Amino acid sequence: YKRQFLGFGAGRSIEMYEGVPETGFSVNFSQSFRSGDGYNVNFHMGKSYEEETHYTSKSFHLNFWTSERRKISGYVGGGFWYGYNYVREYFANQAGVSTQISYRPSSRMRLSISNHNWIEFNPSGTIEEITSSLRPRIRYSITNNLNLRLYSEHVYLKTERVFYSHRLGFLLSYNFRPKSWLYLAINKYWERNEDTDTMESKEAVSVFKIRYLFMF
Repeated sequence: YKRQFLGFGAGRSIEMYEGVPETGFSVNFSQSFRSGDGYNVNFHMGKSYEEETHYTSKSFHLNFWTSERRKISGYVGGGFWYGYNYVREYFANQAGVSTQISYRPSSRMRLSISNHNWIEFNPSGTIEEITSSLRPRIRYSITNNLNLRLYSEHVYLKTERVFYSHRLGFLLSYNFRPKSWLYLAINKYWERNEDTDTMESKEAVSVFKIRYLFMF
């Protein structure tokens, strides 16, 4: 039995930040169809206080998705917001656009690739930087209890036209008892050196973890 969901919410909030009241108004609308497809719309506006500055914060987000039960499924979403950019240390508009597509060639394998773009504006309203990340993933179920995941992430600065970082990862998980798991993870990370304009290895991590459920 497949259910359809329709939700709507609106509210006003009052919070204290560093002794200064912050007020806001939010509206959220979501709908999920019997097929598993759906969408969500969210809007927020309020009076905020950060970095000893009073300002009007605002945001709008819109997302669409299809059911993962489909052989080919996907997601697309985006939004914009105004607030304090902690990386640049100023108030300005920001925006984001994300997409993902997944393909199941078999019941044991899922292939997916996602892309996220973070758009930073400066206070004058022009684009400061567009940071784009591409994430291919492969998930394969060797058995019902043994799963393998391979993934990578590549971050590109479109304004500077250079790659900022690369990451490769491997995760093997084994469900040896109910709610008990063994994990083996390997992660390698490279980051661009601005002085030499080359990629340098910054991190290489291997982790073995056991999660075991004790019954009392």
